[in-house]
Amino acid sequence: EARSEFEEAAGLDPRNPGWQVALGDAVARTGDVPQALEHYQRAIELSPRSSEYWRVLANFTVDYNYGVQETGLPAALQARALGEDPQNEVTLGRIYFALGDFKTAEKIWIDLLESNPEIPSVHLYLGVLFLQQGNYDSAFEHLAQVVDLDPGGPFGAQAASMMEQYFPY
Repeated sequence: EARSEFEEAAGLDPRNPGWQVALGDAVARTGDVPQALEHYQRAIELSPRSSEYWRVLANFTVDYNYGVQETGLPAALQARALGEDPQNEVTLGRIYFALGDFKTAEKIWIDLLESNPEIPSVHLYLGVLFLQQGNYDSAFEHLAQVVDLDPGGPFGAQAASMMEQYFPY
């Protein structure tokens, strides 16, 4: 139902990149990731100077593990070039993490925390990275920080669940 509603909205306002993103999300949820990608790319065609749509495209590639290297990385780098939004750095780190370049992801996120220490997603991603590396003290520290920063939110809930699983004491 949502897909047909977004298709109608996109048809009524074909120059609105936001409708393309919403439609892409709805299409991806039905399992047609290649077609969803086309909607995200259409959003960029409609608003090529907006870092937001480049970032959304990059996150889409990570979320669906689809075209991370060939589409997501260039999109994340373009988002970074177009705007200084800290979320662009979060996304770039996610891209490198998805590509298995943990060292670069860690550096991006640690650098970001120096100027923006209260972004719960960054602490969560670092917690996951450190768990994968077996650095449990740092993982615990970052996951606990997420719970403090986002106690009732989705990042806090995820971090609390991970802490319960990996640090049950």
